Amino acid sequence: MIKRQFKLLLKQGLFIYSLRKIKKAIFLIKLLLFFPRHEADKWKKLKNKYRGKRAFLIGNGPSLNHTPLYLLKNEKIMCFNRFHLMLERVNWKPNFYTIVDNLVLNDILNEFDNVLENTEYAFIPAVHPEGNIFINRVEKIKNLFFFRHKVFNPKFSKNLPYTYGGGTVIFEGFQILNYLGFKEIYFLGVDMNYKIHKTANKISSINESEIISNKDDDPNHFDPRYFGKGKKYHQPEQYIVDNIMNNLSKLSKLAPMHGLKIYNVGFNSKVNFFERKNFYDLLNINPMKQKFFFEELVAKKTIYKTIEDLKKNCKKITNEGLENFDNKLNFIIDSKNCDYFIKKCIYSHLSLGPYKDQIFMISRSKLI
Repeated sequence: MIKRQFKLLLKQGLFIYSLRKIKKAIFLIKLLLFFPRHEADKWKKLKNKYRGKRAFLIGNGPSLNHTPLYLLKNEKIMCFNRFHLMLERVNWKPNFYTIVDNLVLNDILNEFDNVLENTEYAFIPAVHPEGNIFINRVEKIKNLFFFRHKVFNPKFSKNLPYTYGGGTVIFEGFQILNYLGFKEIYFLGVDMNYKIHKTANKISSINESEIISNKDDDPNHFDPRYFGKGKKYHQPEQYIVDNIMNNLSKLSKLAPMHGLKIYNVGFNSKVNFFERKNFYDLLNINPMKQKFFFEELVAKKTIYKTIEDLKKNCKKITNEGLENFDNKLNFIIDSKNCDYFIKKCIYSHLSLGPYKDQIFMISRSKLI
């Protein structure tokens, strides 16, 4: 412990090291002042509420654009941060919603009603380790639960509302799902293929990873608006990515000790610490069932009632044809090209799919 602290002192310098120690002390004091006992008692009704069921934990990586999320309609699902941008593309609402990052939560508070209305339970920190107090800034309603961070080395807490952080919101997500009684958790959208967000400015001289975006061109999530213009978050510097990966590696060893099975069912994920399973095989999806779910989605979101009806009103194009299309028309693209089209057409079209390796870009003038 002493050796580790000495290394931190050398790396950070005396001023930054001391400042962070002071912030940690202030955080602990704020926890004592702003985490009333009844908030902890409230969690007791959730313990093992979903015993014996499985859950899907969905990150927010670009691979979600290549994932038929509409097939998860009847599953228990946990989502994070700005996943509500995806809700217009699926035929379900998440059961659980978690937000941890202080910069992200500060921004999302302005749209928090949208989060709470679209989930059964939401979970946020009462006091963030950076010092932000959230418990007094959000209306205390029945489906909102506050958790309390422990600030020492990442472990795995079974005693909620006390949680450990691991550099990524999904770390707390796994602990919450375990407390709820889920013993099989399948995660997707946790790509870890981060790129440096170049159209962003630093907003802190103390923490250089804190940035604000200048454009709706987020390269690291399923929607370019996710951390788009005016949004604050942390630049995915290599040391941040390495820290997350190290903690996920630790989690892969800790989970079995708690009787928890975690599987990676994502597309294009670099997280190799967990056993992988095939998304389609796991859901036991045959062509007829996939058609049923996709057609239901089309009928719910658009003016078209069947897949055939939709196809008749779509034009198939490639990247080269993008400049010539009318934004009031629908078009079909190969799913491998969808990231490019979603980035270019997010304001004029809604992306539905993939279905049979195709994405349907529906003009927003054709939506219900």
